Amino acid sequence: MKEKILPFIKKYPMSILLAIIALNLFSIAGSLKTEAELNRQKLLCAKMSGFYNKEEQRAEEFAEELKDKFDFIYFASVSDYYRSLNGHF
Repeated sequence: MKEKILPFIKKYPMSILLAIIALNLFSIAGSLKTEAELNRQKLLCAKMSGFYNKEEQRAEEFAEELKDKFDFIYFASVSDYYRSLNGHF
């Protein structure tokens, strides 16, 4: 087994290095996708909070839209969800 692996590594070191880099990049991309989704949700909740602070009528409509977009199984309201995203339980 060792006789097969060492010659392969010696023959293709750059290809192996590029494969390792590609795997790391895919891993980073997956992490960034998750973080981007959380940031998007935080921005939408902040927008809803801004509507409530200005006491606009659009606030209730926007809260209903958010309820449709997000999964609220564990949260009683959009405000609870918003607080949980920001680490306030």
